Amino acid sequence: MTTTSSLPSRTSGPSALPVWALALLGIAALTALRIAVLFASGLELYGDEAQYWTYGQDLAFGYYSKPPMIGWLARATTELGGHGEAWVRLSSPLIQGLTALLLFAFAQRLYGSRIALAAALAYASLPAVSYASLLLSTDTPLLLFWVLGLIALWRLQDGGSVAWSFALGLALGGGLLSKYAMAYLLLGLAVNGTLSPAGRSLLMNRRLWLGLALGLLLFAPNLWWNMTNGGATVVHVAENANLNGQLWNPRAAAMFFLSQFGIVGPVFMAAFLIRLALVPRQPLDDRERFLIAFSLPVLLIIQGQALLAGANANWAATAVPGAVVLAVAWLLQLGRRLWMKVALTLNAATFLGLVVLAIWPALATPVVGERALRNVRGWAAFAEEVTRRAAACGCQKVLFDRRFELAQFWYYGGLDPSRLRMRVNNDVSNHYELTRPFAAPATQRTLYVTNRAAPTDVLRTFGRVAEVADFQVTTGPSSLRSYRAYVIDPVSHTPTENPQ
Repeated sequence: MTTTSSLPSRTSGPSALPVWALALLGIAALTALRIAVLFASGLELYGDEAQYWTYGQDLAFGYYSKPPMIGWLARATTELGGHGEAWVRLSSPLIQGLTALLLFAFAQRLYGSRIALAAALAYASLPAVSYASLLLSTDTPLLLFWVLGLIALWRLQDGGSVAWSFALGLALGGGLLSKYAMAYLLLGLAVNGTLSPAGRSLLMNRRLWLGLALGLLLFAPNLWWNMTNGGATVVHVAENANLNGQLWNPRAAAMFFLSQFGIVGPVFMAAFLIRLALVPRQPLDDRERFLIAFSLPVLLIIQGQALLAGANANWAATAVPGAVVLAVAWLLQLGRRLWMKVALTLNAATFLGLVVLAIWPALATPVVGERALRNVRGWAAFAEEVTRRAAACGCQKVLFDRRFELAQFWYYGGLDPSRLRMRVNNDVSNHYELTRPFAAPATQRTLYVTNRAAPTDVLRTFGRVAEVADFQVTTGPSSLRSYRAYVIDPVSHTPTENPQ
């Protein structure tokens, strides 16, 4: 089949650069700028980022809430440059830049170099990509492997060699080790098979099944980890769906739908939806069918999840690459260059706002409010205060009842992590409850830090409370986080009924 455009691959002029070189230079410049922002920012780690960093300190083939890739990435970058926040996050802009280059290669194969350049720059500048480039997120490696998977599948559908089977295996295995949402690739395969004869032929291709088998082989260590840890990650993913409560949330569904205009960008999301609406009058070609197969089903599934029980805006992240390529190609084929300029301008303005937020948060606070930055402030001070109290009381253990506090204290506190413990509720609900559970009653003097005002029900099982003290951590000019610290002594008899 013919899959490439006849558009020229060089810009006009006698000394013009090849389009691929323009893509490389543009994406490299944007990536370098994002890295500079990381190192100029004074914002502390968000709770999830600190947790991913702790994963990297305890390398494994799986963790309670996520597959292992995110911990491996945090470990790799901090081994290179140290444990500063910028080094923890460094893999994100690098991987997003590489993803944009892969998207250029994918779109070039489908539509030619000019559309590929526009699609790559559009993706690289998306508000969601700009945001994800400045923090450590599981969606970042997921999308890298997703786009590699799209390339491999298209090449196999177009008669590609067995080398693309190995590329598909790497993509599927690496994607599943990043986030289980990579499994949507298999759904896309099935939908593509129903939409086009070429897609049905792909399903009969032995090279496809070789690639899928190789991907599952790469994913096998995480499956084994789950089997030996009670299916922890699988259980967590199922719990996130939250299908045990009220199964009708039209407001959440509307919020998710609107959020996609922020994730994909308002112009590109509108163009994607308009192209879908025009299908009865303008039939799809094989390229469009392929792109829709790997984007629309994900959006519909998560839209349904949002209607039933709510959904986070990023849960449909794998729909973004295909939707952006389709939207950009359709706009440019219609000659709608003005809309492309509007979209890129909006993306640039969003990125500029994120730069201000990251480097000069005081300027951004009047616009976004203090709460927008509350979760990335005050953690170093929190760790310093807890460390001081643990030393003052001679406590051998430090106990927490929320994962973010334990993760942030581990990152900023500098104590031996073997001294850290997590209180377990009725069932294990986070990684630290799985790996660092606190066995009551206390057998060593323990500092228990909580944001609960009077957890008497918990303290009865721990031991004898020697002292109680409140403290606060500043998170902004007028915002605080409040905690209570209990010193718990071990007892050799039944703990007192009155911990106070």
